[in-house]
Amino acid sequence: MAGASERLGRDDGIRVPHSKVLGTIDAGGTRLTELARRAGVVPSAIAELVDDLAAKGYVERVPDPTDGRAKLIQLTERGWEGVRTARAVVEDIERDYGARVGQRRFEDACAVLQELLDDLEREAAQAPAAGGQEPSPTRSA
Repeated sequence: MAGASERLGRDDGIRVPHSKVLGTIDAGGTRLTELARRAGVVPSAIAELVDDLAAKGYVERVPDPTDGRAKLIQLTERGWEGVRTARAVVEDIERDYGARVGQRRFEDACAVLQELLDDLEREAAQAPAAGGQEPSPTRSA
């Protein structure tokens, strides 16, 4: 985040939690409930981040053309500039890491970590809801 702020020449309070919104908005906009699902948090938590980002000029709420009652969260031009800048910073970091340990080793490490994250996400999706946990089976001797 510091690298992006430095490149943009401003620090307007964008922090890691904001990336849960900025990094997951579809090009045509995304409903708040979908942003919350993608981030793995309750809609009220995402709503606070969206409100903050809207106040800073990074996102806006627009009518959903498929449902007049719903709103889409869209990036503004300032938001797109921030996303492009953050992506460039990440690319620079990845190039640096690849140069430090070798590009192939870095790519292999990324692949293994992604595999682990995917497995943990599948496991979490299959787990019973909190409070409704099923008792674990007991073994008979």
